[in-house]
Amino acid sequence: MTINKNMKLLFKYIGLVTLTGLLSGISGFPIGVSRQLINSASAQTLTNNSDRFSQTPREVEGDRLFEESIEDFEQNRLPESLEKLQEVLKIRQEFEDKSGIALTAERIALISETQSQYPTALTFYTQAFLIAEELGDRPSQARIILKIASINSVLGRYDRALELYRQALVIQEEIGEEKERGEILSNMGSIYSHLQQYEAAINSYNQALEVTKKNDNHLLQAEILDNLGVIYRRQKNYEQALKQHQRALDIYRERGDVKGETYAVHNLAVVYRETQRIPEALHWLNRALLFQKEIGDREAQRVTLASIAQLFEKIEESELAIIFYKQFLNLTESFREHLDFNSVEERESYEEKIIEIYRSFGDLLMREGRSQEAQHVIDLAKVEELHLYLRGIEGNHRTKQGIQLL
Repeated sequence: MTINKNMKLLFKYIGLVTLTGLLSGISGFPIGVSRQLINSASAQTLTNNSDRFSQTPREVEGDRLFEESIEDFEQNRLPESLEKLQEVLKIRQEFEDKSGIALTAERIALISETQSQYPTALTFYTQAFLIAEELGDRPSQARIILKIASINSVLGRYDRALELYRQALVIQEEIGEEKERGEILSNMGSIYSHLQQYEAAINSYNQALEVTKKNDNHLLQAEILDNLGVIYRRQKNYEQALKQHQRALDIYRERGDVKGETYAVHNLAVVYRETQRIPEALHWLNRALLFQKEIGDREAQRVTLASIAQLFEKIEESELAIIFYKQFLNLTESFREHLDFNSVEERESYEEKIIEIYRSFGDLLMREGRSQEAQHVIDLAKVEELHLYLRGIEGNHRTKQGIQLL
């Protein structure tokens, strides 16, 4: 495979000493990340080392520390978890425990990926992959390739990500693994959609749908249908867009997935907005807002509030538009400092959209003769522009006060 040559060169260049040393630079990470990987790694370690009587005290110590690192991780004792993993890696390298080294490296990679430390994550995933390849462990190879593909996608290396996803599909076909094919094909569809290669995206999504139907993966099926609806909307095939979003909504309702419902409902509203069916659009947006408040999804609320404001502005209901713009602005400012982004491009895209909405709001206030409020919003837009070019700038006391609701 193509991945092998690149990985081997990277691994040779970095070396095991550097790999171990990188541990000291890894910061904490949130709880709840890929518990399946953690639990499977723990179970495999215990299985591989179940006969403790045949182990040296040092090996037993390594297994104990590995188990404790998982407990520390689950209890959010992150520095302790990482310190123990560093010691585990040293012990397993001492005894040339290849499967143990691979599991430990993969776990460290997962932590690094969670913290957006992508070079470190790629380094440790590479180490784990090479060992899995040496041991002939095809399932692990496929799993790790998927992790590396995901990072490449986040970094905007879409061609590389697609190549890796195809390699993972080949391995999974070899080993008869069907369940993950739907998710891989769906991920490929998302990349094609982002690249505006819509026919390729539709093809990948339709293949993914076939897999999800066989495996009864209803929630992934709903997600794919919703994504297909977005593509059809972009192609201005509004009838198909409404059909796919409605199918997704029906599945989410059947499964009791409220968060999924909010996405489908919002997407329905967008289609109605683009087809100038304003009453229907407002109906669905208000429903989406209720769902979002119910589950506490503040980011989704922010997007919906802006959409409602823009619709009211479009039909010249200025006072209503201003009310919703203000709610959008206050919510945006309230959690600006707590937002996490996977890449610089994602942050810049977010900030550009914020600037555009703030300027629209400021223009509306100016037209309504509310110049003092308009200047306040323009100040906020300027702060966003500075954030875009000068990282770390702080808003002044005026910009941090928010804006009072009517």
